[in-house]
Amino acid sequence: MAFCSCDGGPPPEEFVYEVVLTSQLDKLRATLLQHHRTEMERLRQQNLKLRTELGLARQGIDSEEDPLVTTVADKDLPAASAPLLVEVHPGRVERDDALKPAERWALLAASLLDGEAVQQEDGPSSPLAASYAPVPLQMKATWAAGVHHMRQVRSFRTTLTGFNSSLRMQDAVQEEDSIFQRFVVGPRSKQQMFWSTLGTLWIVWDLITIPLGLFQVEEFIKAMSNVARVSFVYWLFDIPVHFFFGVERKGKLEMRPSVLARHYLRSWFWVDVLIVGLDATLITVEALRDMGVNSTIFRSARFLRTLRLLRLLRLVRVAKLQQELMLLANSFLSTHAFMVVKICVGLVMMLMINHIIACCWYGIGTFDIDGKNWIAQADMQTVSFGEAYAASMHWALTQFTPATQDIAPSNALERVFALLVILMAIGVFSSFITSITATMSSLRKARDDTNKIHMTLFRFFNQRNLSVGLYGKVEEALRIDGLASVRVKESEVPVLAKMPERLKMQLHEEMYLPLVQVLGFWPTAEPDHQYFYSNLCHTCISEDVCTQQQDVFMPGTDCKNVLVIETGMMHYFARNQAGILTRNQEVKNEDVLCLPSLWADWHHRGRLTASSGTCYYIKIKADEFALLANKFGGAMWIHLQIFGVLLISEIENRDERSNIKEHVTDIQLSPSVRIQNSRIL
Repeated sequence: MAFCSCDGGPPPEEFVYEVVLTSQLDKLRATLLQHHRTEMERLRQQNLKLRTELGLARQGIDSEEDPLVTTVADKDLPAASAPLLVEVHPGRVERDDALKPAERWALLAASLLDGEAVQQEDGPSSPLAASYAPVPLQMKATWAAGVHHMRQVRSFRTTLTGFNSSLRMQDAVQEEDSIFQRFVVGPRSKQQMFWSTLGTLWIVWDLITIPLGLFQVEEFIKAMSNVARVSFVYWLFDIPVHFFFGVERKGKLEMRPSVLARHYLRSWFWVDVLIVGLDATLITVEALRDMGVNSTIFRSARFLRTLRLLRLLRLVRVAKLQQELMLLANSFLSTHAFMVVKICVGLVMMLMINHIIACCWYGIGTFDIDGKNWIAQADMQTVSFGEAYAASMHWALTQFTPATQDIAPSNALERVFALLVILMAIGVFSSFITSITATMSSLRKARDDTNKIHMTLFRFFNQRNLSVGLYGKVEEALRIDGLASVRVKESEVPVLAKMPERLKMQLHEEMYLPLVQVLGFWPTAEPDHQYFYSNLCHTCISEDVCTQQQDVFMPGTDCKNVLVIETGMMHYFARNQAGILTRNQEVKNEDVLCLPSLWADWHHRGRLTASSGTCYYIKIKADEFALLANKFGGAMWIHLQIFGVLLISEIENRDERSNIKEHVTDIQLSPSVRIQNSRIL
C-alpha cells in the first residue's frame, strides 16, 4: 500500500510505508542493543565485584566475623543484588533484613536461573573441541527452584545406619597386641607362595614314587628312602609354619595368630602330626635295618612289604594338592587358561589314579594266598620292572574302559580288590568324562563364536569393497579386546537382583561412595545427608568398563553423565576449531570428567580413549542427580545450586578468553578454580 499526494501525483519516497517501517525498526533495534549492552555491562561488573569479595573471603583477610558471610552476604549482597532481583522479577523479591545469608544467596541463584535475564552474546569462535561449534551453556530447568527448598523438611528422610562397615573384602584382620603378629604372612605373599609351590612338588613326588616302592627294585627303594629323609625335614617344619600362614575366609584375610592356630588345630594339624610320626617311624626302622640290627623282624619279607604299604598313607597329603593348586591358579591364570589347565589336570589325575591302582595291584600280587597270585598265573616272576609296570597299568586302565586284557585275579584278596576298583571306576570315570566334555564344549563354543564374528566382519568388508587397512585395524582392535580380562559386573550376577532393597543400597554405597567423595564439592557432613548419599549411590550411579583402544566419548556428542575413573588409565584429546591439538592428557585413578553436565546441558569437547589397557569407571547420571537433589531439598540443595551457578559462570568466563590455556575441556577444573562453598552454608 502507498500514499498519494493532493495533486494526484506519486507520493515522495520518504512517505512510503515500507521505508517508514524500516526506519522505525532500525531505531528500535539500536535502542534495544544499547539497552542490552548497558545491562550486560552492569551484570558483568556486579559479577566481578561478587567474585572479588568471595576471593577475599576465602583468603581470610576480612574482619573477625566470617569473612564470606559478613563481607559478601550481610553487607554487599543485599545492596548489590536487590536491584537486579527486583528488576528481573518485580514483585517477587522484598527487602527483608531477617533473611539469612544462605537465603539471600538462594534468591540470587534462583533469579539467575529463571531464564528471564539477558544472556551474553557468543564469541565469534571457541577453540575447544575438534571441529564443532560450541553450544552455549543452558542451566537445567531442575535447578531453577526457589529458596523454599532450603526450608523443606522431607517426611520420608531418615538416617540410614549400619551401612558403613570398616572391614571390606580382602581386608586383613590382625591382632595388634599379639607378639606373633609380625610373623604372620598373607595367603598371596611371596613367602607363602614359595612354600606352597615346594609342598606341591613334594606331594607330586610322593604321588609318583611311593606306589612304585611296591615293586621289587632295591636300588630305587634305597634312593627313594634318601629323598624321603629330605622331604621329612620339610614336612616337619611345615607344621609350625602353618600357624603363621594367613588364610582367606568369607572374603577377608584372616591374619590373627590365635584364630589361625585354632583353625589349623581343627583341620590338618592332627593329620600332619600322624603322617610325620609315621614317616619318623619308617625312617627309624629303615635306619636300624641298614645298621644291621640282628632281628628276625627286620629280615622278614612280609614285614618289609607291609612297611612299604604303610608309606601309602602319606598320600593323604594329596588332599592338600587341590588347595595349593587353586591358590596358584587364581594368582597367575586367566579364565581361558584356567579352563585349559583344568582339562590337563583332569587327564593327569586320571593317570595318577590308574598309576596308584596299578602299583597296588602289583603289590597285592606279591602276597601268596593258598599258593596262588596273578603274578605267578601270568608267569611274570622274573620280568623286568618296566614290563611288570606296563602289565599292571594295562590291567588298571581296562577297569575304567571297555578293553581286553589277559590278566585276571586268582585269589579272594585280588578279586575283592578288583571289585572295589570297578565300583570306583563307575563313578570316577563317568564324572571325569562329564567334566571333560563340559569344559571342551565351553572352549569349542567360545572358539566358534569368535570365528563367527571374524567371518561376519570379513563378509561385511568384502561385500562393500572397503579398504584393507581399515579391516586390519578393526581386526587388531577385536584381537586386543578379546585378550582383555574384565572383572565381573553387577549385571552378570543375577542373584543380586533378588536381594532386599536395603541390601542393594548398602552394596551400592560401599561400591560407589568412595568415588563420589572424590568430586570434592560436598558440604560439611551432617547425619541428615546420609540419606542423600545412599540414594545417590543407589539410583544415580552405574559402573562401566573400557578396554584398550575403545572410545568412551567423541567430540560434540551430548553428555549425560559425569565420569569418575576408578582404576586404570585413559588419554583425553581435545582440538580447537582450527584443528590444533590443545590437550593431550592422561586420565587416571580418581580423575573427574564432564562435571558441568550436572547443572547445564553439556557437550563433549574432546575424545576419551583407553589407550593403555582396561579401565574401570563409574557414571553419575546428570538428570537423576538433579531430580534427587531437588527432591531432597534443604541445605544440600542450596549448596549444590550455588556451586552450579558459580561453576557454570566460571566456565563461561573462561570460554570468552582468548588464551588457549584457559579453554575449558571435559576434564575437571584445577583445584585452585573449584569453588569452596562450605563456608557459605
